[in-house]
Amino acid sequence: MRTTMDAPNQRRHMQWFVLFLVNLTIPVLLIWKFRLGEITERNAVISAAICVVGLNAAVLYGFRKGTQSSSDRLPPKFIAAAAMFALAGFSATALTVSHVAHHDSDLDLAMSDTPLDSIQPPRTRLIVELIRQTAANSRENDKVIAEARKHPLDPEVYSPQSFSSVDVMNRTVARLTAFVAADAEYYGKQQSAQRHFREQMAIVDPAYLESWNNSRSPQASADATTEEVQGEWLESVKALYDYAAGHYGELLIRDGKVQFSTPGTNVAFNDQMVRSKALHDKLLSAVQRGVGVHRQAREKFLVP
Repeated sequence: MRTTMDAPNQRRHMQWFVLFLVNLTIPVLLIWKFRLGEITERNAVISAAICVVGLNAAVLYGFRKGTQSSSDRLPPKFIAAAAMFALAGFSATALTVSHVAHHDSDLDLAMSDTPLDSIQPPRTRLIVELIRQTAANSRENDKVIAEARKHPLDPEVYSPQSFSSVDVMNRTVARLTAFVAADAEYYGKQQSAQRHFREQMAIVDPAYLESWNNSRSPQASADATTEEVQGEWLESVKALYDYAAGHYGELLIRDGKVQFSTPGTNVAFNDQMVRSKALHDKLLSAVQRGVGVHRQAREKFLVP
């Protein structure tokens, strides 16, 4: 008699267990497949949405069909719990794949010595070619940066010493221009590599190219903004030093400050200085945002 009375409770416990197991398995499986590089982040999120809805509906339907009496029917709270489990499973998948490292076989291939002409299919060859080219550009730029750090600007931009003579002003601007030009050259090389990739991939696999463009959109926007602000800042620095050189006869350095004997010239110079420094702060913010965006992108790959 006790066994007969306990049967509905035992069945209900089993149903709860099955429901929990289904909603635990979905995110674990999708996250694992994403981690191994078998699916993309977009596919993982879409699959999670489809699976949590479809499988939970199938499980609930199966439970309902298996009921034998009115007292054994699924209570409303059970259905509500299934919806909560589904939402939790989907959220866990979407949140995790947006942060977990993503293994990329294309990256492994790019880091190998495999010749490009032996890599198939063509889509993979183009991806590997892009990775190798952009990596080579980055290594070359790293050397430029290392050399620049050995010989930093002296005197520094905006410092009173940098206005000590017209010759010093010209040298300061010239060196700064060279640094910015080197950075612009690196940016141009990366853009050229990506342009070649887009042109070729548009022929080989347009659907993949669309996905790639979408995934790179935050990085591309951050890089373009940084380059634009950097150009504006450099022009403001040139204008500032040109103005100071053009009024060098009125220039005085007192108490560590650059001043001009004519009040109007002094006000105009200070206004330009404020605008230029504001652009410099804007540039630093853009660089920091760009570093953050690139770091997030890199963290999705297992880089050797």
